Amino acid sequence: MHSKLGNGYWLLEIPDYLTSTVTAGIVSAKGRDLDLLEDEKSIEEFIQTDAAINPGNSGGALVNQSGELVGINTAIATPTGVFAGYSFAIPSNLVKPIVNDIITTGGNLERINLGIGGFDVDENLVKELDLRVKKGFYVDELDLKSPAKMAGVLPGDVIIKINDKTINGFDDITSVMRYSKKGDVLNIYVNRDGKEVNLPTSLRKGL
Repeated sequence: MHSKLGNGYWLLEIPDYLTSTVTAGIVSAKGRDLDLLEDEKSIEEFIQTDAAINPGNSGGALVNQSGELVGINTAIATPTGVFAGYSFAIPSNLVKPIVNDIITTGGNLERINLGIGGFDVDENLVKELDLRVKKGFYVDELDLKSPAKMAGVLPGDVIIKINDKTINGFDDITSVMRYSKKGDVLNIYVNRDGKEVNLPTSLRKGL
């Protein structure tokens, strides 16, 4: 059944054989932060595609050509309320550990901060502070009894790597922390007076 709405538009009643459909989606970006969520536990790391997603499709699968799950369809950018060319999915490698956390903790997710403040290293900071490295995050302050402070990070240290990820600035640290949780141990590598120091850091709530 269908009825005409005018202006060339038709309202169709979807038959049973159209309830399961697949659209092609080109991935144009990864790691999109849309500022949709304000909660301190929020994680935004969206895959941007042009897959046709409309209200009601949230929670559907974004799959690759082999049928493997790569994301969970979540949001669209639209001026009309329906698909306008931009859709966003949560990466499956982010969904899986969160689902496991929810099952284990009953839904109480605890995201941990390192408890540091400072500045991204750039040319001006290198000259001003006579640093021995050209990239990284310069630690200027630490929260009392924070994970970083308890691990031995000191003001004046430059964080240059966490585990296997090179740190060029605070955004890189944020990226690591998005996938980390209470109980994890991170190997934080700092440059301290020209020497590289590894500081294993156990993630816990600040006391």
